[in-house]
Parts: sequence; structure tokens; C-alpha cells
Amino acid sequence: MTTFSGKSADESSLLPKQFADLEKFAKHWGVSTEKERTDSRLRSTYDETKAFHDAILPRLDTIFEYLNGFSLDALPDNSRRLLELTFALAEVAPSIHFYKGEPPVFALDVSRLQRWDIPNMTPEF
Repeated sequence: MTTFSGKSADESSLLPKQFADLEKFAKHWGVSTEKERTDSRLRSTYDETKAFHDAILPRLDTIFEYLNGFSLDALPDNSRRLLELTFALAEVAPSIHFYKGEPPVFALDVSRLQRWDIPNMTPEF
């Protein structure tokens, strides 16, 4: 496995150049924490969420193939953001596939939930 430390060659881009078509999603969806991803989803309309979902989903194989060329602990910033886009896809998928953008009437308002970080049980990426 190839490892790389430091910045990417093109530091002005938020994503690696092979994924320039996804750049428009990088600032909003390429965030580091679960809470930020949830906040991004809650701030987005269904159409915005669906556009993001539809752009990322068909590229997953290519994204993972690219990311497999790096050690997880040595990802360049733009590659880490690409990985974070895949995490965001996992965050939005239920609202697209199960709920079609409408929260179920029987569910608790997700904005009321609080995330607890439990030592030795909370993964860090």
C-alpha cells in the first residue's frame, strides 16, 4: 500500500483532481464529524440532498479504489475530504431510500438527539 504524508500537489482544490466534478459538494458535505454531517443534512433540502446522493453513489467504486492507495493515517487533506463525502453519503442514504425526504411521523426530531463520545468506544477517523 502506498502511503503519502503532507499536502496534495494541488492544494487549491478541495478534492483530488480526478474528482473535480464533486468539488461543488465538498464544502457542505465534506465535514469531519457525525454532528456536522447531520447538521448538513438537516440544513439541506431534499433536492439538494438527492443531487449530492446521485452524484456520489455511482462514483463509490472509483473513490474507494483511489483511497485504497493511501494509509488511513496519512491521507492528504483533499483525500480525507473525499473520504468524508462517503461518510456523508451514508448519513443521507436513509432519507433518500427509506423516507424519500420526509421524516417519518412516528420518529423523534433528530435535532433533539445528543451524541455522546464514550472513551475507548468512539472511533476517530
